[in-house]
Amino acid sequence: MTWNLRYAPHLGYRPPYQPLFTASVGSDDPFDHVSFATERQFAGVLYAAARMRSAPEQERVGNALARHRLDAGCMLYTAFDQLRNTSWATSSADARRWIENELAEAIAATKRLGTRRLAVLGGARNQVPIALQHAAFIESLRYAADLHLRAASSSACKR
Repeated sequence: MTWNLRYAPHLGYRPPYQPLFTASVGSDDPFDHVSFATERQFAGVLYAAARMRSAPEQERVGNALARHRLDAGCMLYTAFDQLRNTSWATSSADARRWIENELAEAIAATKRLGTRRLAVLGGARNQVPIALQHAAFIESLRYAADLHLRAASSSACKR
């Protein structure tokens, strides 16, 4: 069977460690779900919670995806308990440091997994006008893009 659309099951989203086809696969192991996706001719898998998994597991799943030529989908930049962190909507040095640390971990995970897409979500602060938070979020995204470009050029120079 050939798909006309690029479908991909998730390896855990809500809740983060329960893959979509656990009953069909008979396991929660993401590696087994990559094999299942391959057998069913899915385009890839969504491994949004990969950032919360160990580096060896990320690498194992990334290698399996590459071997089967499957797409890794997007990955959340941080752990689920930090998704509402307000640093993205804040223009302080502490917020920038937090973002930089989270992105360093996320970028390393994307390399192990083989994805090129990070999903960034942020919390809002009730006491600050939303327009100011949007402006800070935009500046934080620009800052994140600069960090990513520096990391990408640094790895390109090492090759």
